Amino acid sequence: MRKLFAPYGGAGEVKIIFDRDTGKSKGFAFVELTDGLKGQAAIDGLNGTDLGGRDLRVAVAEDRGRGGR
Repeated sequence: MRKLFAPYGGAGEVKIIFDRDTGKSKGFAFVELTDGLKGQAAIDGLNGTDLGGRDLRVAVAEDRGRGGR
């Protein structure tokens, strides 16, 4: 993820979400950009990009508050 987001100011915190039971990735992550001003450029440049046979969906995370749902 860090290499992927490097052209857009770089990734600060990267949180890959794992299934509690299996320990396997759920197929999504949260990436905090070090330069927030380049966020839209990252969305425009990376959304729909193929990564290992999967199309990325890059968007601004929705604030759901603590605890999810």
